Amino acid sequence: ADESWTSAVSLRIYAEDPVLKLPQPGVIREVSAKRSWKLPKSEAFLVMPYGQGDPVQAKSDGLVAQLCVGAQDRKQALANAAAVLSEIWIAGGLQLNDHYLAEIVRHPWVQAGMVHSGFLEEEFIPEVRPSGDRMVLMASLANFTLNTVHNQDKVAPLGARWAVGDQWVRPSGQPLAWVRPPEFFEYRGMKGVSGVLAAPATTPGAVQSADPTAVEGIRVCLFPLAHGRWRVRLGGWTLSVRLVHPKSGAKVRSLYSLVSGRVHAVLFREGTVVPAHEPAIVVESLQRLVAHSFPADVRVTAWKVRAEDEVEAGQILADMENFS
Repeated sequence: ADESWTSAVSLRIYAEDPVLKLPQPGVIREVSAKRSWKLPKSEAFLVMPYGQGDPVQAKSDGLVAQLCVGAQDRKQALANAAAVLSEIWIAGGLQLNDHYLAEIVRHPWVQAGMVHSGFLEEEFIPEVRPSGDRMVLMASLANFTLNTVHNQDKVAPLGARWAVGDQWVRPSGQPLAWVRPPEFFEYRGMKGVSGVLAAPATTPGAVQSADPTAVEGIRVCLFPLAHGRWRVRLGGWTLSVRLVHPKSGAKVRSLYSLVSGRVHAVLFREGTVVPAHEPAIVVESLQRLVAHSFPADVRVTAWKVRAEDEVEAGQILADMENFS
Protein backbone atom coordinates (compact mmCIF):
# COMPACT_ATOMS: atom_id res chain seq x y z
CA ALA A 1 0.00 0.00 0.00
CA ASP A 2 1.10 3.54 -0.76
CA GLU A 3 1.69 5.49 2.46
CA SER A 4 0.59 8.71 0.73
CA TRP A 5 -3.02 7.47 0.67
CA THR A 6 -5.26 9.47 2.92
CA SER A 7 -8.46 7.65 1.98
CA ALA A 8 -9.33 4.16 0.79
CA VAL A 9 -12.34 2.00 -0.07
CA SER A 10 -12.67 -1.78 -0.02
CA LEU A 11 -15.40 -3.56 -1.98
CA ARG A 12 -16.32 -7.24 -1.75
CA ILE A 13 -17.54 -8.93 -4.92
CA TYR A 14 -19.92 -11.81 -4.18
CA ALA A 15 -21.63 -14.41 -6.35
CA GLU A 16 -25.16 -13.19 -5.78
CA ASP A 17 -28.14 -11.37 -7.21
CA PRO A 18 -28.09 -8.39 -4.82
CA VAL A 19 -31.54 -7.12 -5.80
CA LEU A 20 -33.38 -10.43 -5.32
CA LYS A 21 -30.93 -11.42 -2.54
CA LEU A 22 -30.31 -14.80 -4.13
CA PRO A 23 -26.97 -16.67 -4.11
CA GLN A 24 -25.75 -17.29 -7.66
CA PRO A 25 -22.59 -19.45 -7.65
CA GLY A 26 -21.31 -21.13 -10.78
CA VAL A 27 -18.35 -21.76 -13.06
CA ILE A 28 -16.11 -18.87 -14.07
CA ARG A 29 -15.48 -19.17 -17.80
CA GLU A 30 -13.89 -15.80 -18.48
CA VAL A 31 -11.95 -13.47 -16.20
CA SER A 32 -9.82 -10.44 -16.99
CA ALA A 33 -6.15 -10.89 -16.10
CA LYS A 34 -5.53 -7.39 -14.75
CA ARG A 35 -5.17 -7.27 -10.98
CA SER A 36 -3.67 -3.82 -10.29
CA TRP A 37 -4.19 -0.28 -11.55
CA LYS A 38 -1.86 2.72 -11.26
CA LEU A 39 -3.99 5.86 -11.44
CA PRO A 40 -3.05 9.54 -10.97
CA LYS A 41 -2.29 9.87 -7.24
CA SER A 42 -4.23 6.67 -6.69
CA GLU A 43 -3.82 2.92 -6.81
CA ALA A 44 -6.15 -0.09 -6.97
CA PHE A 45 -5.66 -3.82 -6.68
CA LEU A 46 -7.93 -6.84 -6.95
CA VAL A 47 -7.48 -9.86 -4.67
CA MET A 48 -9.05 -12.85 -6.38
CA PRO A 49 -8.22 -16.51 -5.68
CA TYR A 50 -10.27 -17.74 -8.65
CA GLY A 51 -9.21 -18.13 -12.26
CA GLN A 52 -10.65 -19.17 -15.59
CA GLY A 53 -12.46 -22.50 -15.35
CA ASP A 54 -12.75 -22.45 -11.55
CA PRO A 55 -16.13 -23.08 -9.95
CA VAL A 56 -17.46 -20.89 -7.16
CA GLN A 57 -18.84 -23.72 -5.06
CA ALA A 58 -22.31 -23.55 -3.51
CA LYS A 59 -20.67 -24.72 -0.27
CA SER A 60 -18.46 -21.62 -0.10
CA ASP A 61 -19.33 -18.21 1.35
CA GLY A 62 -19.64 -16.77 -2.17
CA LEU A 63 -16.82 -14.24 -1.90
CA VAL A 64 -15.23 -14.09 -5.36
CA ALA A 65 -12.89 -11.09 -5.08
CA GLN A 66 -12.07 -8.00 -3.06
CA LEU A 67 -11.24 -4.66 -4.66
CA CYS A 68 -9.16 -2.13 -2.71
CA VAL A 69 -8.69 1.45 -3.92
CA GLY A 70 -6.52 4.09 -2.26
CA ALA A 71 -6.41 7.80 -3.13
CA GLN A 72 -5.75 11.31 -1.85
CA ASP A 73 -9.33 11.85 -0.76
CA ARG A 74 -12.59 9.94 -0.36
CA LYS A 75 -14.29 11.31 -3.47
CA GLN A 76 -11.35 10.32 -5.67
CA ALA A 77 -11.23 6.83 -4.15
CA LEU A 78 -14.94 6.29 -4.88
CA ALA A 79 -14.67 7.63 -8.44
CA ASN A 80 -11.68 5.40 -9.18
CA ALA A 81 -13.45 2.41 -7.63
CA ALA A 82 -16.35 2.90 -10.05
CA ALA A 83 -13.94 3.19 -12.99
CA VAL A 84 -12.06 0.02 -12.01
CA LEU A 85 -15.30 -1.93 -11.50
CA SER A 86 -16.25 -1.14 -15.11
CA GLU A 87 -12.98 -2.78 -16.27
CA ILE A 88 -13.35 -6.00 -14.29
CA TRP A 89 -14.78 -8.82 -16.39
CA ILE A 90 -15.88 -12.05 -14.72
CA ALA A 91 -18.42 -14.10 -16.67
CA GLY A 92 -19.80 -17.62 -16.77
CA GLY A 93 -22.48 -19.53 -14.91
CA LEU A 94 -22.42 -17.17 -11.95
CA GLN A 95 -23.80 -13.70 -11.29
CA LEU A 96 -21.96 -11.01 -9.37
CA ASN A 97 -22.87 -7.90 -7.40
CA ASP A 98 -20.29 -5.70 -9.19
CA HIS A 99 -22.90 -3.59 -11.03
CA TYR A 100 -24.71 -3.05 -7.71
CA LEU A 101 -21.45 -1.94 -6.06
CA ALA A 102 -20.76 0.48 -8.93
CA GLU A 103 -24.19 2.04 -8.42
CA ILE A 104 -23.51 2.49 -4.72
CA VAL A 105 -20.12 4.19 -5.10
CA ARG A 106 -21.54 6.49 -7.81
CA HIS A 107 -24.51 7.53 -5.65
CA PRO A 108 -24.31 11.25 -4.80
CA TRP A 109 -25.17 10.62 -1.15
CA VAL A 110 -22.31 8.14 -0.83
CA GLN A 111 -19.89 10.52 -2.55
CA ALA A 112 -20.97 13.31 -0.22
CA GLY A 113 -20.67 11.07 2.85
CA MET A 114 -24.40 11.40 3.60
CA VAL A 115 -24.97 7.74 4.48
CA HIS A 116 -26.22 5.94 7.55
CA SER A 117 -26.71 2.36 8.72
CA GLY A 118 -30.12 2.09 7.03
CA PHE A 119 -29.08 3.71 3.72
CA LEU A 120 -29.26 0.55 1.58
CA GLU A 121 -32.62 -0.58 2.98
CA GLU A 122 -34.32 2.81 3.26
CA GLU A 123 -32.81 5.22 0.73
CA PHE A 124 -30.92 3.38 -2.01
CA ILE A 125 -33.01 2.30 -5.01
CA PRO A 126 -30.92 0.02 -7.28
CA GLU A 127 -31.52 -0.49 -10.96
CA VAL A 128 -33.28 -3.83 -11.44
CA ARG A 129 -32.77 -4.26 -15.17
CA PRO A 130 -30.90 -2.66 -18.09
CA SER A 131 -32.53 -0.50 -20.75
CA GLY A 132 -35.05 -2.07 -23.12
CA ASP A 133 -32.65 -2.21 -26.06
CA ARG A 134 -30.12 -4.09 -23.91
CA MET A 135 -32.77 -6.66 -22.95
CA VAL A 136 -33.72 -7.10 -26.61
CA LEU A 137 -30.03 -7.61 -27.37
CA MET A 138 -29.81 -10.33 -24.70
CA ALA A 139 -32.80 -12.13 -26.23
CA SER A 140 -31.28 -11.74 -29.70
CA LEU A 141 -28.02 -13.29 -28.47
CA ALA A 142 -29.88 -16.34 -27.11
CA ASN A 143 -31.90 -16.66 -30.32
CA PHE A 144 -28.72 -16.33 -32.39
CA THR A 145 -27.06 -19.12 -30.41
CA LEU A 146 -29.99 -21.50 -30.92
CA ASN A 147 -30.19 -20.69 -34.63
CA THR A 148 -26.46 -21.23 -35.15
CA VAL A 149 -26.25 -24.45 -33.13
CA HIS A 150 -29.20 -26.04 -34.92
CA ASN A 151 -28.38 -24.55 -38.34
CA GLN A 152 -31.91 -23.27 -38.78
CA ASP A 153 -33.33 -19.83 -39.43
CA LYS A 154 -36.00 -20.11 -36.76
CA VAL A 155 -35.62 -22.59 -33.93
CA ALA A 156 -38.09 -21.05 -31.48
CA PRO A 157 -41.71 -22.14 -32.04
CA LEU A 158 -44.07 -19.65 -33.64
CA GLY A 159 -45.22 -17.18 -30.98
CA ALA A 160 -42.39 -17.99 -28.57
CA ARG A 161 -40.81 -15.26 -26.54
CA TRP A 162 -37.75 -14.95 -24.35
CA ALA A 163 -37.82 -14.28 -20.63
CA VAL A 164 -35.00 -11.85 -19.87
CA GLY A 165 -34.84 -11.54 -16.11
CA ASP A 166 -38.43 -10.84 -15.11
CA GLN A 167 -39.54 -9.49 -18.51
CA TRP A 168 -40.82 -11.18 -21.68
CA VAL A 169 -38.88 -9.94 -24.70
CA ARG A 170 -38.86 -10.68 -28.42
CA PRO A 171 -35.56 -10.69 -30.38
CA SER A 172 -35.05 -7.77 -32.74
CA GLY A 173 -34.77 -9.92 -35.87
CA GLN A 174 -31.76 -7.88 -37.00
CA PRO A 175 -28.38 -9.59 -37.50
CA LEU A 176 -25.84 -9.08 -34.73
CA ALA A 177 -22.78 -6.98 -35.59
CA TRP A 178 -19.67 -8.60 -34.11
CA VAL A 179 -16.33 -6.82 -33.75
CA ARG A 180 -14.77 -10.19 -34.54
CA PRO A 181 -16.26 -13.66 -35.12
CA PRO A 182 -17.93 -14.96 -31.94
CA GLU A 183 -16.45 -17.89 -30.03
CA PHE A 184 -18.77 -20.83 -29.44
CA PHE A 185 -18.09 -23.17 -26.53
CA GLU A 186 -19.71 -26.18 -24.90
CA TYR A 187 -20.61 -26.81 -21.27
CA ARG A 188 -22.14 -30.15 -20.28
CA GLY A 189 -23.32 -30.77 -23.82
CA MET A 190 -24.92 -27.34 -24.16
CA LYS A 191 -23.74 -24.45 -26.32
CA GLY A 192 -22.71 -20.96 -25.30
CA VAL A 193 -21.09 -18.01 -27.05
CA SER A 194 -18.84 -15.10 -26.14
CA GLY A 195 -17.31 -12.16 -27.95
CA VAL A 196 -17.54 -8.42 -28.49
CA LEU A 197 -20.49 -6.81 -30.23
CA ALA A 198 -20.10 -3.58 -32.16
CA ALA A 199 -21.46 -0.66 -30.17
CA PRO A 200 -21.14 3.14 -30.12
CA ALA A 201 -18.32 4.58 -28.03
CA THR A 202 -20.88 6.06 -25.64
CA THR A 203 -22.43 2.67 -24.86
CA PRO A 204 -22.36 1.95 -21.10
CA GLY A 205 -20.08 -1.01 -20.50
CA ALA A 206 -18.30 -0.61 -23.83
CA VAL A 207 -14.70 -1.85 -24.02
CA GLN A 208 -11.92 -0.91 -26.39
CA SER A 209 -10.51 -3.75 -28.46
CA ALA A 210 -6.77 -4.42 -28.26
CA ASP A 211 -6.74 -3.79 -32.01
CA PRO A 212 -6.58 0.03 -32.42
CA THR A 213 -8.22 -0.23 -35.85
CA ALA A 214 -11.27 -2.06 -34.49
CA VAL A 215 -14.49 -0.32 -33.56
CA GLU A 216 -15.45 -0.08 -29.93
CA GLY A 217 -17.74 -2.75 -28.63
CA ILE A 218 -19.56 -4.24 -25.73
CA ARG A 219 -18.37 -7.56 -24.31
CA VAL A 220 -20.82 -10.45 -24.00
CA CYS A 221 -20.90 -14.00 -22.64
CA LEU A 222 -23.86 -16.35 -23.00
CA PHE A 223 -23.31 -19.28 -20.62
CA PRO A 224 -25.68 -22.30 -20.75
CA LEU A 225 -27.45 -23.26 -17.51
CA ALA A 226 -29.95 -25.73 -18.97
CA HIS A 227 -31.46 -26.47 -22.39
CA GLY A 228 -33.04 -23.22 -23.58
CA ARG A 229 -31.71 -21.28 -20.58
CA TRP A 230 -28.57 -19.14 -20.26
CA ARG A 231 -26.79 -16.75 -17.91
CA VAL A 232 -26.05 -13.70 -20.07
CA ARG A 233 -23.49 -11.06 -19.21
CA LEU A 234 -23.73 -7.97 -21.42
CA GLY A 235 -21.31 -5.25 -20.39
CA GLY A 236 -21.93 -4.71 -16.68
CA TRP A 237 -25.30 -6.49 -16.59
CA THR A 238 -25.97 -10.17 -15.89
CA LEU A 239 -29.43 -11.73 -16.29
CA SER A 240 -30.97 -15.16 -16.78
CA VAL A 241 -32.47 -15.65 -20.25
CA ARG A 242 -34.74 -18.53 -21.22
CA LEU A 243 -37.02 -19.57 -24.04
CA VAL A 244 -40.74 -19.22 -23.30
CA HIS A 245 -42.90 -21.53 -25.38
CA PRO A 246 -46.41 -20.46 -26.39
CA LYS A 247 -49.31 -21.85 -24.39
CA SER A 248 -50.15 -25.37 -25.51
CA GLY A 249 -53.24 -25.84 -23.35
CA ALA A 250 -51.54 -28.48 -21.19
CA LYS A 251 -51.85 -28.12 -17.45
CA VAL A 252 -48.52 -29.77 -16.61
CA ARG A 253 -45.74 -27.33 -15.80
CA SER A 254 -42.40 -27.42 -14.04
CA LEU A 255 -40.69 -25.75 -11.09
CA TYR A 256 -37.09 -24.68 -11.76
CA SER A 257 -34.32 -24.14 -9.27
CA LEU A 258 -33.47 -20.49 -8.66
CA VAL A 259 -29.94 -21.33 -7.47
CA SER A 260 -27.23 -23.94 -7.63
CA GLY A 261 -26.73 -25.89 -4.43
CA ARG A 262 -27.94 -28.82 -2.34
CA VAL A 263 -31.55 -29.78 -1.73
CA HIS A 264 -32.04 -29.15 1.98
CA ALA A 265 -35.63 -30.40 2.26
CA VAL A 266 -38.66 -31.44 0.21
CA LEU A 267 -41.71 -30.33 2.19
CA PHE A 268 -44.61 -31.98 0.32
CA ARG A 269 -45.25 -35.46 -1.05
CA GLU A 270 -46.10 -36.25 -4.65
CA GLY A 271 -49.80 -35.90 -5.34
CA THR A 272 -50.20 -33.29 -2.61
CA VAL A 273 -51.86 -29.97 -3.30
CA VAL A 274 -49.44 -27.17 -2.44
CA PRO A 275 -50.99 -23.79 -1.57
CA ALA A 276 -49.78 -20.74 -3.46
CA HIS A 277 -46.63 -19.10 -2.06
CA GLU A 278 -46.15 -21.88 0.50
CA PRO A 279 -42.50 -23.11 0.63
CA ALA A 280 -42.44 -26.50 -1.13
CA ILE A 281 -38.72 -27.23 -1.41
CA VAL A 282 -35.63 -25.61 0.10
CA VAL A 283 -32.22 -25.42 -1.59
CA GLU A 284 -29.07 -24.55 0.37
CA SER A 285 -26.59 -22.33 -1.46
CA LEU A 286 -23.69 -20.16 -0.20
CA GLN A 287 -24.70 -20.92 3.39
CA ARG A 288 -28.24 -19.66 2.79
CA LEU A 289 -31.56 -21.49 2.59
CA VAL A 290 -33.61 -20.56 -0.49
CA ALA A 291 -37.27 -21.56 -0.31
CA HIS A 292 -39.07 -22.32 -3.59
CA SER A 293 -42.82 -21.92 -3.89
CA PHE A 294 -45.55 -21.92 -6.54
CA PRO A 295 -47.44 -18.81 -7.74
CA ALA A 296 -50.82 -20.60 -7.51
CA ASP A 297 -52.38 -23.67 -5.92
CA VAL A 298 -50.92 -26.71 -7.72
CA ARG A 299 -50.67 -30.46 -7.36
CA VAL A 300 -47.13 -31.87 -7.45
CA THR A 301 -47.21 -34.74 -9.94
CA ALA A 302 -43.52 -35.69 -9.65
CA TRP A 303 -40.49 -34.57 -7.69
CA LYS A 304 -37.38 -34.69 -9.88
CA VAL A 305 -35.00 -34.38 -6.92
CA ARG A 306 -34.83 -35.41 -3.29
CA ALA A 307 -33.08 -34.23 -0.13
CA GLU A 308 -29.26 -34.04 -0.36
CA ASP A 309 -29.26 -33.96 -4.19
CA GLU A 310 -26.99 -31.41 -5.85
CA VAL A 311 -28.84 -29.16 -8.28
CA GLU A 312 -27.91 -26.49 -10.81
CA ALA A 313 -29.66 -23.17 -11.38
CA GLY A 314 -32.38 -23.71 -13.96
CA GLN A 315 -32.72 -27.45 -13.23
CA ILE A 316 -36.25 -28.87 -13.01
CA LEU A 317 -37.18 -29.61 -9.41
CA ALA A 318 -40.77 -30.80 -9.87
CA ASP A 319 -43.59 -31.28 -12.34
CA MET A 320 -46.93 -29.85 -11.36
CA GLU A 321 -50.43 -29.34 -12.64
CA ASN A 322 -52.98 -26.65 -11.94
CA PHE A 323 -55.37 -27.37 -9.11
CA SER A 324 -58.86 -26.02 -9.63
